[in-house]
Amino acid sequence: MTSNQYGSNNKELSTNRVHIHRLLSLTGALLLIGVGLWMLLGQILSTGETVRGTAYIRQDALPGRSAPNFELANLAGQPVTLADFKGKPVILNFWATWCPPCREEFPDLQAVAEAYGDDLTVIGINHTSGDTPDLVPDFVAEYGISFPILLDELGLVVELYGVVGLPTTIFIDRQGIINEIITGPVNKAFIEQKLTDL
Repeated sequence: MTSNQYGSNNKELSTNRVHIHRLLSLTGALLLIGVGLWMLLGQILSTGETVRGTAYIRQDALPGRSAPNFELANLAGQPVTLADFKGKPVILNFWATWCPPCREEFPDLQAVAEAYGDDLTVIGINHTSGDTPDLVPDFVAEYGISFPILLDELGLVVELYGVVGLPTTIFIDRQGIINEIITGPVNKAFIEQKLTDL
């Protein structure tokens, strides 16, 4: 080999070392950023606080477990949390204006809300992220709904409770424990029977 060949090989080795060094530096920086974001996200999600419009702690909303708390705006734009109603039975009903079974059960939900007054809380949670928000006030007026209607604009509470179909009704007892989750329409007789368990 000539000295030119040695010089050329040395330059290639030097260039390769620089590329490897840059690649390792970039990989290390990305790894540090990833770990930092992971730690930050873990800190945010571990607080257990109810945060409107952001991620919630992922919980399994299952019978026998505490109902995950949430905060959503009502039709007037005021914040409402599930924790506001602890101490009495709560019925969460997830619905949408385009859903025929939701329309079918709403008169019964209203009848139960009227019949039980302050001894029961019925909350309608509109799956606003999968609905037409402008239709919600007319829907509520059409059925004469007096119980709270909350707007899940980002679909976070739908996700938090693992709702996979509409309507979904969740029965929560006085201690805030989920008693039962029903996907599909419910009627007044069924609701009244369930209230004996709450």
